[in-house]
Amino acid sequence: MLAPGLGITSAPIAAEGPGLARLEPQTGLYIGVVLGRETSRGKHIKELGFKPAVVGKFFAMQGNLSENGELRSFLLECRRHGAIALLTLMPEDGLDKVDERRCHELAELCAREEKAGARGIMLRFAHEMNGDWYRWGMQPGLYKRKFRMLSAVIHRTTTRTAMVWAPTECRGYPFKRHPYSLELDTDRDGKITAADDPYMPFFPGDDSVDWVGLTFYHWGVKYPWGKNLMPEPNEACRTIYGAGSGFDFYRTFCLEHQKPMMIAETSAFFNLDAPPGPGELAIKREWIRQVFALSSRKGTRDDADQHQKLKCINWFDTCKREEEVHGNLIDWRISHNRSVRSAFLNALGKNKTAIWQAGDFMIDAKGRWHRNLRRP
Repeated sequence: MLAPGLGITSAPIAAEGPGLARLEPQTGLYIGVVLGRETSRGKHIKELGFKPAVVGKFFAMQGNLSENGELRSFLLECRRHGAIALLTLMPEDGLDKVDERRCHELAELCAREEKAGARGIMLRFAHEMNGDWYRWGMQPGLYKRKFRMLSAVIHRTTTRTAMVWAPTECRGYPFKRHPYSLELDTDRDGKITAADDPYMPFFPGDDSVDWVGLTFYHWGVKYPWGKNLMPEPNEACRTIYGAGSGFDFYRTFCLEHQKPMMIAETSAFFNLDAPPGPGELAIKREWIRQVFALSSRKGTRDDADQHQKLKCINWFDTCKREEEVHGNLIDWRISHNRSVRSAFLNALGKNKTAIWQAGDFMIDAKGRWHRNLRRP
């Protein structure tokens, strides 16, 4: 919990309670980062100023993944530093190409990593499947069948590998016009509209899902994006509650289905090709404050739960050109700007919730989380 040190340790450990999902801490939350496909993890460790408990990266789910040198190198690096590896698996050649053979190859790779000492692995398969910007999007029936297939093999073969179901937040759903689908027409009015449930048609089921995740960012105030603008009051909190849509992600999947939740990716938009507006520091500092307010159990309504199932926050730490804003260069990073990094670390230090970094915990052979008692 905000402690120095990394790596596997023989320190005494304290087991947490029963009834938890794979890799789920009973209290507190992991703090992690998601890297761009071209980013070096080692470089980020030095720039971040903290030791992320979870490190995510994107990989095409093509061919035999056990022969993917970049993936194997990433897993080795995570293992050496005691971090959970979050693999975002992108079936870029289509969901129909995800077969039993490919699932078994991946499961065997994860099992070998576990045997070699991996702290844990999270598999985020075909993320943002309720959007239409990826080849695997808006195909609920096929998506659920493939998720269940992979999950069944992973659960049979491994103990420290967790399946993460991670749609995108619902603002803008269904995004564009789509051919009519009875599965997507949840209100049965003969149309696919914002009145239809953006999440449940894609949910593979409790037995297949270990963690739920949600992708959400501060892009601006309203579409079309492009200007550098401050987050609106309680924007982050309203997003996990459904942003006025009536589809409350947190209540449905964390309170009703009792799944641990991760914010799979988040950050605040700063357009390097536009006027700075209020400035990068002001925009990102406010977004950091709002997101960590979620983990401090502060909300905008009187829930008895107060976000106790929020167990992981991952910051997207990449600068990249975004098609949504005509190819403008968007800096999502918290690591590059010294003032932004300081604001982030200050928010970590002030957070009243236990923040788990690499080295603060261990996962036993049965996938159960343990706190490392030598960490404060």
